[in-house]
Amino acid sequence: ALSRGGGGRDGGGGGAGDDSGDCDGGGEGERRGTALTGEALGELAGEVVGEIRARVKEATRGLTTSAGIGPNFLLAKIAADVRKPDGQFCTGWSREAVLSFLAPLPVRKVPGVGRVMEKVLSKALGVSSCGELLSRAAEARLLFTPGSADSLLRKSLGWEEGGREEAAGEALQKGISCERTFRPTGDEAELGE
Repeated sequence: ALSRGGGGRDGGGGGAGDDSGDCDGGGEGERRGTALTGEALGELAGEVVGEIRARVKEATRGLTTSAGIGPNFLLAKIAADVRKPDGQFCTGWSREAVLSFLAPLPVRKVPGVGRVMEKVLSKALGVSSCGELLSRAAEARLLFTPGSADSLLRKSLGWEEGGREEAAGEALQKGISCERTFRPTGDEAELGE
């Protein structure tokens, strides 16, 4: 069984009405209809991911895992880094929640933005976060090739490359990202386990 709410296994946060963090807000009643809302989908994803992490920890006698949950693979990948080495984080499902998550995020945390691009963005545009990059979108379009500018700005909005925007205005979950971090050890007995 998974614990819910604040004192959970993942050092949790989220509760009813919370659209970010652990994706465990709301109750069972939200999932009983034929279609899941973004929040109910997030709750279900949070429970499944929590159970997977618990099973990995049990099966490996303590190996920690971190996981990210979001409306698409890009956001889930970024979210997986938030509560490392042993936790899970959900970006939220609404446009507002995703933009609030991304706004303070350093551009370096975005997949595909390396040290060189980070320096170029900092020196040429004076930006260090996704929100700052979005506020300087016009300058980014002048500084970079159309393809590079589009890629940077799409990622700063949480859009996957080549993805399609949902006509209904709500993004649907397209993937789950999970990364594992091992702690370095020279103990041969531990390596053999």
